[in-house]
Amino acid sequence: GTSGDDERNEDDESDLDFDERGTYLTPGTFSLYVGGLVGFGGSYHVEAGSIDSETDLAPTWGLQLGLDYVIHRYFALGAEFRTLGVISALGSDANLDRELYLDLVLKPRGRYVFESSGVEVYGTLPVGLTVPVIPEDYAADTSVGVTLGVGAGASYFFTSHFWVSSDLVWLWHRYSAERTDISSGNVEEVGIDTRQITLFANLIYAL
Repeated sequence: GTSGDDERNEDDESDLDFDERGTYLTPGTFSLYVGGLVGFGGSYHVEAGSIDSETDLAPTWGLQLGLDYVIHRYFALGAEFRTLGVISALGSDANLDRELYLDLVLKPRGRYVFESSGVEVYGTLPVGLTVPVIPEDYAADTSVGVTLGVGAGASYFFTSHFWVSSDLVWLWHRYSAERTDISSGNVEEVGIDTRQITLFANLIYAL
């Protein structure tokens, strides 16, 4: 009987230590995060009338700021604002200016925490809106588009308030633009979508 009680006490102490440095276990916990991103590989696809072309994307970089809320031990929901500087490989070679994507997304996460180590792993499906800001030289009017991603990540918790995380996400963006053909004067609608693997890294603070 004594041996069993000792084992239970040791387990209780371990759980207590973990809870003290990991409020992320508690439903109702809010956290703020800020970080950077880099995209690599991927494609830049353009549809305009009879034109349907696809080229490689140059590396993308940007920043993100987000808020995360733990709804359940195995589920969290966040909101994220991010900026991405995007350009095709051809545009980069020609020293053209980058497009700027402003994304506002919801970020649901299915999560599992390894209590003994303070490591969280998760899958995520960010979805939301993207506002493209394109160089004036493009002479086109853009509309609000959409963005969707699917990926996985992990977090490591140093204390109950500070931790770091990293996600690897496949990101898709789609938007349309209107431009006037100089020769004919006709207004032409252009559809643009990009696909790229993106690595996110964040510093997180629990409120």
